Amino acid sequence: MYKPMIFIFLVVVAPGTTDAMFFFESNVLNFTPANFGLINVVSSLASIAGVWIYRAFFTKAKLTWYFLAVTLFLSFGQLMNLLLLKYGELKVALGQSLTYGIINELHLMPLMIIAC
Repeated sequence: MYKPMIFIFLVVVAPGTTDAMFFFESNVLNFTPANFGLINVVSSLASIAGVWIYRAFFTKAKLTWYFLAVTLFLSFGQLMNLLLLKYGELKVALGQSLTYGIINELHLMPLMIIAC
């Protein structure tokens, strides 16, 4: 009975890289507040897109197909970031925010459905 709740707690408590990335983007890459705002907007839109993608394509999918598709999307996102390297750091940060926002929602949606 408590196993799903413990699992969700452990997923939420897991450490992240937010503080380290903020330091890197603000002190090393010298992003402005406008750049951070743009990155947050892209991240929010990516979260909405991730929920829409899950609802449109993965609500009835088998878990093996689902995990394969999410892994391929993550690989595509990493390739996109490598191709964006020649256009500047802000484009890479926006691509990473877009990719990880969608992937985070795609990973979170089945967990929330199981929890509900």
